[in-house]
Amino acid sequence: MFEDGGDESQYFMSRLDLGGVGGGGADDAETIPGIMDVDTAQGNLDEPGLLVKKLHEEFEPMVCEMGGPRKYIMSVLDGVQQQGKFAENTFPEKDDAFYCHGTDIPTVKDEEELKTSSESISSVHVAALGYMDSVSLKPPPGTQKFSKLLDQMCVDGFVTGSEPLYITMPQELSDLPLPRFWSNPRNQAIETLETICDHIEALTLGTASLGYIKGNARTATLISILVWLWDHDVDIKTVHPKFYESVREIRVVRFECASLLSQALLNMKFSVRGSIRTSNNIIQCTIMIKNLANANACGPTEFVKKWNQQSGQQHKFTAKRVTSLKLLFETAPPGALQSILAHVEEHGWENCCWSDDNLSNKKLYPDHTFSTGSKKNWAGRLRTSAESMLLAVQRAHTVHNMKPSFMRRKFDNTMVETISMRAAFVLSVAAEFTSCTPVPEEQARKDFVDSWAKGSEQIDMELSSVLAEMPEDSGTKLHVTV
Repeated sequence: MFEDGGDESQYFMSRLDLGGVGGGGADDAETIPGIMDVDTAQGNLDEPGLLVKKLHEEFEPMVCEMGGPRKYIMSVLDGVQQQGKFAENTFPEKDDAFYCHGTDIPTVKDEEELKTSSESISSVHVAALGYMDSVSLKPPPGTQKFSKLLDQMCVDGFVTGSEPLYITMPQELSDLPLPRFWSNPRNQAIETLETICDHIEALTLGTASLGYIKGNARTATLISILVWLWDHDVDIKTVHPKFYESVREIRVVRFECASLLSQALLNMKFSVRGSIRTSNNIIQCTIMIKNLANANACGPTEFVKKWNQQSGQQHKFTAKRVTSLKLLFETAPPGALQSILAHVEEHGWENCCWSDDNLSNKKLYPDHTFSTGSKKNWAGRLRTSAESMLLAVQRAHTVHNMKPSFMRRKFDNTMVETISMRAAFVLSVAAEFTSCTPVPEEQARKDFVDSWAKGSEQIDMELSSVLAEMPEDSGTKLHVTV
């Protein structure tokens, strides 16, 4: 390992030490499946299964707390040079594998061609796998999916032989100022100027330059594991030879997609399959369509039409889903949408508080005025806004998270409407109160607005009481403690 005063590049190589020689052969792996002894700077991992235990007890909670594997990756690889060094510190290529180092990775038109063509699956080096936000039209993988994939990889390694990654080559990733580190992949002598030029031309596949139609979550999980191993001085070749070998050759398929829209539709098609991969939920669809719209590829109406034309009946957009999609796409403030996305990715769609039904409720979104009956002077207090929607979303997530997991359910429309009405009222009361008292806005926000959003039952009960009566009193005479 690296000693003080040594060469910097040797230091980074030693931090990961994935390509070192010696230790952990195939015979050892059969004796203790998957896990071998290792000595690290963090302590002696000298018991079978201790590395996996550390991954689950230390690494997994840390990544989940940060909001997912991609956020963890970028927090460690926080600069272009460090990202380049990380790419250098990856696995040596196999002598018996043919790697694609150029951008001329063979393409296939569809799955039928994939089944029949012997040249449809290619091999790439792990350093070519992208891990930044632009690798996929979909949002980054959340914590629930990450935990499931981590479980699989701890046992099986990174399996791409039977389930290759479906890749894209986004231009923004190809243009990154990261090193193209393959110097001479076949270790062949280069004797003539013509050969040199041909060789350089072939080595055009950039570090971290591949994106994904299928494999975004798997790859983010893999790279996060590698970053953690690098950051903790783990010799993965010795510790987990099965995992090590599985990463040395990454199998990929490059689909021939005419547009970003065709990429998105292909992803939707693939996402309805598999035990971990599930049909894209309405939040993922919204983020995907926003990315398409930002690239001037299509809007929600065209996307829904195209998808319903090619989808099976079970996975078509229903009227409720279309309404939810349009409201989220056109009306929801970005902060609220990102908060909902984070909540869904943390709990999974099945276990979160949102549904196609409650997200299609217009009373949650800005510019709705709740009925006040004959109390016309209350109308202004009960009008929703972008700020009130964000506050309602925060309150909804707090209420959901405060319950034991076995009691968590999706909210019905009545509950969503109640929270939305109270959010609008909370902001109105805070504004009225600070306009006629010397209390600073920051204090009212902290003691009243934020306290309610963070789960204060006392404030919520007082809001319920006042809204049930809607008294003619105004301003500070309202029976709400601020």
